[in-house]
Amino acid sequence: MRSGFPAAFLGALVLTAPANAFDAEAVTRVRAGQSCEGCDLLRVNLHAVSLERARLAGAVLREADLKEANLAAANLTEADLRRTDLEKSVLREAVLTRVKAQGAEFEKADMTGVKLDGADLRGADLAETVLAGATMRDADMRGVDLKRANLAGADLTKVQLSDSGLKRTDLRGAILEGAKAANVNFDRADLRGARLAGADLHYAKFKRANLAGADLREANLANVSLFKADLSGANLQGARDLKQPELNRACGDERTVLPAGLKVPRCPP
Repeated sequence: MRSGFPAAFLGALVLTAPANAFDAEAVTRVRAGQSCEGCDLLRVNLHAVSLERARLAGAVLREADLKEANLAAANLTEADLRRTDLEKSVLREAVLTRVKAQGAEFEKADMTGVKLDGADLRGADLAETVLAGATMRDADMRGVDLKRANLAGADLTKVQLSDSGLKRTDLRGAILEGAKAANVNFDRADLRGARLAGADLHYAKFKRANLAGADLREANLANVSLFKADLSGANLQGARDLKQPELNRACGDERTVLPAGLKVPRCPP
């Protein structure tokens, strides 16, 4: 599919956009299907525009309207997406490595397989996004909203997630090894087979979460809430600061591995 903006749309855009909102020459370059790496597209209106495979590395798209835009397989490495509206956009297999996206709006976006390694997403809205198979290694995602998002199989190694909301999030098979996830709300999240070895989860909430088969070895579980959490087959060997009173509120089975001296009630059949 041809990259770039529809000609009629761009013509109107260049004529009607507010002064100093963006670089009109940059828009013309993209209109011609050329690379626009590092371009100034500040506050540009690209609502529902097709930018599939666009080359926008380092571009300034801060506060732009990209709602419902198609950015599948686009290269936005190190782009400025601060407070950008990407609600319901398509970002499948896009490269957003090291983007600045503080406060950006991604709600209900399709971000399957997206690359967000090293991205700064502090305070971003990622509720109900599809991030299955995405990579977010070393990303800063403190204070993000990931409620009901699909992160199945995603790689969040060493991600910073403190104070984030992941209620009812699908994290089946996700990798959160070494994650900093203090005070995260995982209530009713599906963490079956998730890898959380060495993660800092102190004060995290796992109310009614499914942790069956999860790897929590050496994780910091100080002051966690495990009310009615399912630990069947989970490995908590070496978990730090895990207390018996909290395990009494959870359940497990004969395959659950716990630190010495601790036990967990059996889950009902």
